[in-house]
Order: sequence, then structure tokens, then C-alpha cells
Amino acid sequence: MIIKKILDFFNKGHQRTVTIKKNIIGTFVLKAYTVLISFLLVPLSISCLDAQRYGLWLTINSIIGWFAIFDIGLGHGLRNKFAENKAKGKIKIIKVYTSTAYFSITIICFLLFLMFMVVNNFLNWQKILNTSLISKEELNILIIFIFLFFFIRLITQLICSVLLADQKTFLSSLVNSIGSTFVLISLFIMYYFDKSSVTLLTFGIISSLMPVIVFIAANIFFFRTSYLQYIPSLKYVKLKYVKDLLGLGSKFFLLQVNFIIIFSTGNFIINYFAGSENVTVYNLAYTYMSIISFIILTINTPFWSGFTDAYFKKEFNWIRKSIKQLNILWLAMCGFTIIMIVFSKLFFKIWIGDKVLIPNSTVILTGIYFMVYTFRSSYGFFLNGIGKLAIQIYISSFLAVFNIIIAVIFVKYLNWGVNGMIFSMILTSIPYNIFTYVQYYKVINLKATGIWNR
Repeated sequence: MIIKKILDFFNKGHQRTVTIKKNIIGTFVLKAYTVLISFLLVPLSISCLDAQRYGLWLTINSIIGWFAIFDIGLGHGLRNKFAENKAKGKIKIIKVYTSTAYFSITIICFLLFLMFMVVNNFLNWQKILNTSLISKEELNILIIFIFLFFFIRLITQLICSVLLADQKTFLSSLVNSIGSTFVLISLFIMYYFDKSSVTLLTFGIISSLMPVIVFIAANIFFFRTSYLQYIPSLKYVKLKYVKDLLGLGSKFFLLQVNFIIIFSTGNFIINYFAGSENVTVYNLAYTYMSIISFIILTINTPFWSGFTDAYFKKEFNWIRKSIKQLNILWLAMCGFTIIMIVFSKLFFKIWIGDKVLIPNSTVILTGIYFMVYTFRSSYGFFLNGIGKLAIQIYISSFLAVFNIIIAVIFVKYLNWGVNGMIFSMILTSIPYNIFTYVQYYKVINLKATGIWNR
């Protein structure tokens, strides 16, 4: 009877709900594995480098992450157009959108890398990063390699947009999990056989290269098998469709810019005003408490394309019911957050030993931040799925500037350090939550007009 009930749970109900449930359980297992890999990577990385160099690597990685905006929203645009046209049964046009997206992002990345190589000749990365932990020449080589691999990844990770649009969240997570595994294995082998060979340069190259290799392999595999009918081709590139992708994609682009400013400047601000060792403290607390975000987003992610499908089919009751269930999940995770805070000291002792000291206040503030931040995820995924992003763009644009100003005040002038950065992110998240919920309420009840309906 127990087995029958489990099977009924995953096989009965609305077909869209069944698909989402299967994706959730598969994705959850894979992402749990990915989280485990990331947790194993932290003590290994600190052992390979040390707390200061690891903090510097995290800062460099954050700066590179800023350039994710240069896909100008093509990934999200492709995801929504793919899901929308598949829901309408327009299969042929999907290949046009896929080919156009791949062609466009390849041209953009090629030009950006050429521009970077020119500009890089005039940059002093030691001054930018406020560090002398690595020589100027070695740091410059590291930055060039990381940028190169990053732009290749920006192109090849479009396969994940295709998988997510087709509600294959499990497969998208599998690709990322394999990449993380390769990084861990490669670093462990180098550390085990010759620790002295793991410099910041080799560490950075391995961490950047391995995921790229996996993404390239994933593109070859999926476009030669289940997505053969959508394989990108130059003869299907229609530049006039770039406008369709960017019409929606440009909104996601603006959102990406704002979110990168809000969430990715933390490492840089802490590194510059409080030292690279505090970047490590910040990221360890953030990584630990991000388990909350991991669970919620793992369950919410399959709903994005599900909301797209349901909205265009006018199945609003299904959307309301799904949002209600996701809110119950959020409340449960708030209780779990408190448990994590209580047991944080024991966890850090097991995880990293005495290598880095994490203050209790930092853990508590980080837990509060994730409770506030994850509240809006279900509403945000709904609005993203149906392409109504205007409110999010305006409010996040204001908050991006606001966050930098108050973060610098808290970290530098009030000398709150890491806690100041986290507190500024909490304050930034609250108004965003309010506006996101109000827009969802208006849209789902067919009361949205003007900017609320855009």
C-alpha cells in the first residue's frame, strides 16, 4: 500500500503536475549531490590555497560573474520562447529560435573577448583586487584564461535553457553536477599527489575549464539524440527573430544586471574594505545557509515553464494551487532555518575544523537573509515564466544602487564588516518581496493594468 501511494503521488493528477513532481524528485537528488560536492570543495580549496587566497579566488570569480549579463537575456528569452511555442504546438519555429540564440551569443562572446584582450593590456589587476598574494604576471594569465573559459561557457550553457524550457530540470541539473564532480576530482588528484602544484593559477584554470568541457559534451549529446530536430544550424538563423528573443530577453538582461549588482558585489566590497580573509568568512556562512535556498529553488524551478504553459492555456486555478503549496514549503523552511542556526557551530567544526572562525551573528543574519530572500521565489518564477517583468526591473534597478551605498556605509564607515554586507542585502530584499507579491496578486486575479501588466 505504501509503494502504491508513492507511485500514485508521482503518476496521478494533472499531467503538468506529474511532470513537475518527477522533475523535482530527480533534481532534488542531483542538486543535493551538487551541494555535497560544493561543501567538499570548500575545505579542499582552503587546504590547497589558504583562507586569504581562497577569499581572493572567490572575489575574482564574483567579478567574472558580472559578465554573465552579456548573454543579454538570450538564455531566458530562449527558455520562454521554447516553452511558449511548444505549448502552442509550433515546433518548427523552435529550431529557428534555438539557432538564432546560439549564433547571436557566439558572435557577442567572440567580440567581447577581443575587446577584453585589448582593454586588459591597460589594467592592473593587483590594484583592482587590492592584493599582493599573487604576482602581477601570474594574476594576468589567470584572468585571461578565466575570461576565455567563461565566454565559452556562456555559449554552451544554452543547452540548459533548452532542457529547462522542455521541463527537463533533472537533466539540466545533471549537467551541472557532472561539471562540479570533475572539478572536485581534478583538484583532489593534484592535491593528493603534489600539493605544491596547486597554485592559485592552476586552481583557477581547473575550476573554470572542467565545467566548460562538460557543457560542450552535453551540447553534442543532446543535439545528436533527443533534440536532434532542434539542432542549431546556420541556415535556420533568422536575425529578425533576435528581436523576439531580446524583446523578452532584454528584460531578463536588465534583471540580470541588477541582480548581479545586488548579489555579486558582496565579495568585492568585503575584499576591498575588510580583507580577503573576510570574503572566506562571508562565503562559508553563505554556503552553509544556502541549503535553504537550494531546497526551495530546486522545488520551484520546474514550475517556471509549468507556469508558462498553464498561463497561456488559462489554467489559473492550477497556478493558484501551486503557489499555495510553494508558500507552505517556504514556511516549513523557515523552521528548518532556525534548526540550522542552532546546530551551525557543530556543523562548521565538522566541515572546516579550526581553519576559519565564523561568528554566530554572521550565521544568524545569513539565515534571516535567506528566509527573506526565498519568500518571493514562487511569485518571481510565475512572473518570469509569463514574461511580466517591468515592476521587477524598476524596483531592482533602484535597489541595486541602494544596496551598494548602504553596503559601503555598513562595511567601511560603520565598520560592521561581513555583517554589514549581509544586513544591507536583507534591507534590499524586503521591498522587492512586497512589489513581487502585489503584482502576482493583480495578475492572477486579472486586475493588473498599466505597468503591473507588463
